[in-house]
Amino acid sequence: MSNASSAAMRRRVLSRRMAEAIRSGTRFWQQNPGSILSNRKTAGILLLLVTGFMTAVPAKTVICYSINHSHAWPAVAPPGPAGGPNSLVVWRDSRPMKDCASIYAARLSPSLEVIDPNGFQVHVGGTSVGYPAVAAGGDEFFVVWQEDVVIPGLPSIYGTFVDPEGNVGEVIVVSEGDTRRDYPAVAFSHDKYLVVWQDGRGIYGARVTLDGQVLDPDGILISMAEPGASDVFPSIASDGDRFLVVWQRNLDIWPFAILAAFVEDDGTVGEVFVVGIHHDKERTPDVAFGAGAYLVTWSAEIVEGQKRVFGIWGRLFDVHGDSGPCIAIYTADRMQTNPSVCFGGTNFLVAWQDDIGDDPDFPYNLLGRYVNPAGVTVGPAVTICDDPGEQANVDVTFSGEHFIAVWDEGLLGGYPDIYGDTISRRLLSESQEATCPNRGRKLARVPNSQEF
Repeated sequence: MSNASSAAMRRRVLSRRMAEAIRSGTRFWQQNPGSILSNRKTAGILLLLVTGFMTAVPAKTVICYSINHSHAWPAVAPPGPAGGPNSLVVWRDSRPMKDCASIYAARLSPSLEVIDPNGFQVHVGGTSVGYPAVAAGGDEFFVVWQEDVVIPGLPSIYGTFVDPEGNVGEVIVVSEGDTRRDYPAVAFSHDKYLVVWQDGRGIYGARVTLDGQVLDPDGILISMAEPGASDVFPSIASDGDRFLVVWQRNLDIWPFAILAAFVEDDGTVGEVFVVGIHHDKERTPDVAFGAGAYLVTWSAEIVEGQKRVFGIWGRLFDVHGDSGPCIAIYTADRMQTNPSVCFGGTNFLVAWQDDIGDDPDFPYNLLGRYVNPAGVTVGPAVTICDDPGEQANVDVTFSGEHFIAVWDEGLLGGYPDIYGDTISRRLLSESQEATCPNRGRKLARVPNSQEF
């Protein structure tokens, strides 16, 4: 066995033993909630004694450590104009049992205090429940997800309202049928929501009123790819009068370009236009509106001579579709992917998953960077989270006081949990390298006496 193989084997063995040590420690804390180590205020670091090694793990506010269930695909939205101060984060949860899945949620204060530390159930269904998204309008949140209720293996799109007190409404059928409907996204205009999704027929959408009426039960066709191509992974934002929908165009099975189209308040769809300009493998777009313009972000690869450069890119569009130049938000000789973007009153924050980790078993950390309304990056990249483990599926919003980032993170082969952190707007004016003061806070939790 080579030295590299031996090292990899040792890492896997150590990871398994550390994982078991963490599980044992978690059981101890749950069974002994009054112990000094279970008190987050007195536990500065967690020390794990594993095969003769003492390993220091940076302390973080532990709101959930799930031994038997996973929590993934978080999405977060700020409150609506009449909804009070709190944001809402939603995620897919494997509770209450292994052969079903749920959508869970928790309200967050502007400073990221978790109002629902156990989370609350928004919907429970089969194992196909997933990919939730959320937006706020009026005084309520509208949560959407996919689930194969009608035909096994062919998910449809559903939704429900959540009020500021955490009360959940009835399930609404947004779109059902005999084709796959995946990866829903949602945004709010002045009096209605637009839900969009990846459909076996193309990119489709449906408008939903504040009282839950679906105005387009057959869906609105936004884009239909030509033979040999497919349109996937839509995202959406609104300027208050209409919506901008962006998505990834694949040729065969390979990501190729980022496309977009405006959708008017009455459901009229504008012409499809190209967002990117010269990249290869453009993928996973996101979009936000602020200061009179949309910022579309995506990840891509560029060939420079004999090497490939990976990066997060952006482009500003005004409300008429006129664009500025392409913005190199961040580039490096390693993979970046899955960007998320929001506007914070002064500047945009773009966050992404970055293959910067030194441990090959857990390569991904979370980085972010600010972009001003003129399309200029502000300061260096911000480290959102670089803890041990693999951070993924980051989503960002602005609470009115702070930027909030949420993500899922799996540690040492365990199930992923939901974390979050705040990013202060004061970092926008700093020219030196900036990092978040917190290491992340878990946003889903069960009582100390219960192992789940």
